[in-house]
Amino acid sequence: MVLSRRFLCAAALASIFALGLAGTALAAEKKWTGATDNKKWVGPTGGDWKEGTNWNPNGVPAAADEVLISGAEVKITEAANAKSVSLGQGATLSIEGTGKLTLAAGGALHASGDATVEVKAVDGLAFTTATHITVNPDKALTLKRKAPGNIKGAGSLTLSGGGTLNVNLPLTTATGLEIKDGSTLNVVDTLPDLTGPAVTVTKGNLTLGYNLPAAVKRV
Repeated sequence: MVLSRRFLCAAALASIFALGLAGTALAAEKKWTGATDNKKWVGPTGGDWKEGTNWNPNGVPAAADEVLISGAEVKITEAANAKSVSLGQGATLSIEGTGKLTLAAGGALHASGDATVEVKAVDGLAFTTATHITVNPDKALTLKRKAPGNIKGAGSLTLSGGGTLNVNLPLTTATGLEIKDGSTLNVVDTLPDLTGPAVTVTKGNLTLGYNLPAAVKRV
């Protein structure tokens, strides 16, 4: 009888635990494979973010997912979410039409190789809170604009990793921008629109091809 009661108790606890897990969104790693695009085979070099079969494991990335894209041109044509997006050599992310990529709180945009993000939509790339952009040493991430594209940030933005970030589009941050770890922010057109503190350069570089922001603090 005692063993039977213990067994029933353990079974009940296991059921409760399982139900708890079922209601929790667990982070997953989603790797781009580019299997299909609107039922048409396109191989690993291109396709649409919203097609679940373009990803391994199968399924469109969710807000808690870590996204990996390399050597492919991926299009975002509607609302998309991720925790972070890592772009490998030759990757291009094109946000167009009514597309919008939102990175979750504490999310990151990372380039391990030379890569490009083309923003062709209003608020096409959005940061929920304080966000990091990291670029590996000797690599460059280029943020390109096609009107009316822009990037919108709800918190501070930190550039790190030792690589170069090329920017030629409006980039709004609410609480400032910091460049560190020997990274370089190369502004070739429109400067970041800062409503908070000035740009802070911590052992990094800032090059400008447009006009000087209100203040640049070097520490």
